[in-house]
Amino acid sequence: MKIRAVTIFVPLTWSFNEESIATASRFLADARLRFSKSGFEVQTVRLATPPFLDVLGDPDEAVLLDFAQNLENLAKQYNIEHVSIGPGVMLPVLEDNILAQRAEDGTFSLDDLLQYSAVCGTGLDMVPIPGDTRPEQIASIFLDVAALAVTLNKPLTARLLPIPGKVAGQTVSFDSEYFTEGYVLPVKNFGAKKLFAKSSFLSLTHSKTPSKGFPKAGVLGKRLS
Repeated sequence: MKIRAVTIFVPLTWSFNEESIATASRFLADARLRFSKSGFEVQTVRLATPPFLDVLGDPDEAVLLDFAQNLENLAKQYNIEHVSIGPGVMLPVLEDNILAQRAEDGTFSLDDLLQYSAVCGTGLDMVPIPGDTRPEQIASIFLDVAALAVTLNKPLTARLLPIPGKVAGQTVSFDSEYFTEGYVLPVKNFGAKKLFAKSSFLSLTHSKTPSKGFPKAGVLGKRLS
């Protein structure tokens, strides 16, 4: 069995107290060793910090960059593989009034949200799209998210919400207190139909003879349902 990450939270001051990073490193190394002896492979060890505004106040860009670079250098020095500078980035478009307003203003697109996923904890989250979006268009978005997740070696999700009867540019509202009034984002008019049609790609149609190493699509569907 594999453990994706062991993470330690470290309260920081600026300038850094190097010993606090060294102590965190010793804890993580010991945790990894103990898990390994018990038969569990730890893939990464990570350090998480408080929100940088709590540490730095209201810094200018130069101070923030210096903070990040110094922290990264210390992490490398003490064999800590990943650092998460709080707060974690999450961009649920339909769960945040400001994000919904920025979407209506045209401040960002679906492609922009995908790029933000590189530093985001979730991926494409609660994104309203036109109700007539074709399956191959959605599939191509999923492939983009998957490619980014594989490249960055991090889990990413895509919560896309096709809104029946709505087209790009229209507003959508819900009777749930957890959702805000939103704006339907456009989806590019291309898809992954040709890619999925290639014989070298995993077929999602029912087959009496499953590909080597994979279950039959029908069985796979039952397992996921």
